[in-house]
Amino acid sequence: MTPPHSWRLVCAATAAGFLGSCVVHPNQVVQPHARIGGIAFSDFEADISAGELREKVGTDVLNLEVGAGFTYSYPVERDALRKLARIEMLVGYTDYDVDDATFDVDTEAIELAIGGRFYFGGPTFQPFLAFHGVGSFFDDAGGTSVGEQFGWRGGGGIEVAITDRFFVDLTLDYTEDMFGADTDFQVDELRSVELGFSGWALRFGAGLLL
Repeated sequence: MTPPHSWRLVCAATAAGFLGSCVVHPNQVVQPHARIGGIAFSDFEADISAGELREKVGTDVLNLEVGAGFTYSYPVERDALRKLARIEMLVGYTDYDVDDATFDVDTEAIELAIGGRFYFGGPTFQPFLAFHGVGSFFDDAGGTSVGEQFGWRGGGGIEVAITDRFFVDLTLDYTEDMFGADTDFQVDELRSVELGFSGWALRFGAGLLL
């Protein structure tokens, strides 16, 4: 389920690309934006490890996030704007439900994502690549501390301009945990459980250029 190494290189190139594009166009227009989004479908796994023990378990995920940032565009025909890139910060609520015979955990997290998108085509239909660094800050589960997870998510999608300010989008991305959560769950006196979540998600969203 983990993406190949080449996919990770694509995500890194995307991050460098949209940051670079924010400063290279001589006639660029900068607009603040706000957007909201959520997960329509997901295929996530919980990576559960304790010492030499390791198990991957299917996980149900619900998510809703809101955010704001800046969209970089340049003018084209008939006063339309073609997007170059977007940088933003998102704050979200995510529910992870791990359903396993030996490790049954339902935990919620506040997630902070910082990154953006790099656009192609347009101005009405604009495919994009996206990359965000993500920190997940979990609530306690059953009175036991779950901790924090840090990683990234990268993917691509399509954004459609409904009007010159309102847009909708659809994104397919992969989330990878780089530093899993050191929980207070104990296998025995010497081994605690480390927990990480990763997987694919199909996300929908809508936003407004301000």
